[in-house]
Amino acid sequence: HDMGVDILGMDVRSSADGVLVLMHDPRVDRTTDGTGLITSLTMEELRDLDAAYNWSSDGGITFPFRNKSVTVPTLEEVFAAFPDVRMSINMQQVFPSLAIPLCELIGTYQMMDKVLVSSVDVSELEQFRQFCPQVATVGSEGELLTFSMLNLLFLGEIYEPKFHALMVPTERSRLIRITPFFLETAYNRNLRVYIFTNGNEDDINRLINLRVDGIITDYPDIVLAALGR
Repeated sequence: HDMGVDILGMDVRSSADGVLVLMHDPRVDRTTDGTGLITSLTMEELRDLDAAYNWSSDGGITFPFRNKSVTVPTLEEVFAAFPDVRMSINMQQVFPSLAIPLCELIGTYQMMDKVLVSSVDVSELEQFRQFCPQVATVGSEGELLTFSMLNLLFLGEIYEPKFHALMVPTERSRLIRITPFFLETAYNRNLRVYIFTNGNEDDINRLINLRVDGIITDYPDIVLAALGR
């Protein structure tokens, strides 16, 4: 946020007592000094973990944020800290379902027009759309493939999306190629297009020149520099 990015991206899961927390993995082992499934740990137990214990920028030689009181964040804390910031929230968990609690928390903090929701599971995504039709969602992998295949057959204009945006990794099958024609079809269907990419400057510059809506990366400093920001 301090660097000036436009959207904060995050993965959400739930603790044993139903608190929505931000973590990609189903277990705490890789990133913290603890062990176990997030769904089996209460929020109080998660609070006791060092969330930056294993973070290193030099391949494990140093751990600059270890023992610095970095805790597992809750989604509610993020909403409270950044009420005016747009966010991309990925539901990483299928059971128990996050659709209703996520919808309720978005409503509580009046974030309906600031968040974009995606999921690793199409049924979870459809359930969220049912409970939260006022919140924008990302197309599932199947929906992305359907759109891309129709577009390759010059039938993209007949597609009626139930979602508001596409998120596409740059390293995907040949069925999904980000071209001016792909973007034109998406924009004609009122879809935003966001692309996942690494820190490759040539790739980032290509996407900027294509005028995609957004670039999702672990290296926002490189993107911001390429944009002159």
